[in-house]
Amino acid sequence: MHMDVNTRKNKGRLNRQTLTILGKTLSDFYDDVRKEGVPDRFKDLLQQLEGREHEAAADRFDGLVQQSGERKDKESD
Repeated sequence: MHMDVNTRKNKGRLNRQTLTILGKTLSDFYDDVRKEGVPDRFKDLLQQLEGREHEAAADRFDGLVQQSGERKDKESD
């Protein structure tokens, strides 16, 4: 019975040697793609997305600050 637990535990997992070979194969396969770098149009899109995320975060922060100020005003009344 103890053997069944070990069999189930290792089932579906790859050993270290297989993972190493797989990693090298994938690395070799995608090496050309990695060397190409990121196209400028993707960089531009990422910068636009980051800008929108920063704006949204700033808007949320401003909203929290306003809510906090409104609460303080109500407490002082």
